[in-house]
Amino acid sequence: MDTRIEADRVFENNEYIENIQKCHDGYLFNMKGLQTRIRLILTVNPEGGYNYYMSHSICTQTQRGNHLEDPAWAKDIPSTIQLALDSLTFHFQEAVDRGYQPIEEWMILNPWAETMAKFF
Repeated sequence: MDTRIEADRVFENNEYIENIQKCHDGYLFNMKGLQTRIRLILTVNPEGGYNYYMSHSICTQTQRGNHLEDPAWAKDIPSTIQLALDSLTFHFQEAVDRGYQPIEEWMILNPWAETMAKFF
């Protein structure tokens, strides 16, 4: 199957993601009901596979602190996208399931994400 189609399906199968737009180095999207535009940057890992970097991390009322991932790696683009989305949607879903309304303050800017992506 075409990797691009598989990558698109990862987004389509996630009920907490909306307004998906492809861009030259990844994707732009929103968490459901929030205005914050999240940028997902995909890079080729020199040792194989792909890395991801996101413009935002998440911090909900159900977490102890900001959820920041080390640069994540996976063997293919769809798997890398899935890791990235899971890092946001796990905590988003947990908070919503506990009765919290999504708020913009959950989305924490990662100003270094774009800079780090340029090194790879």
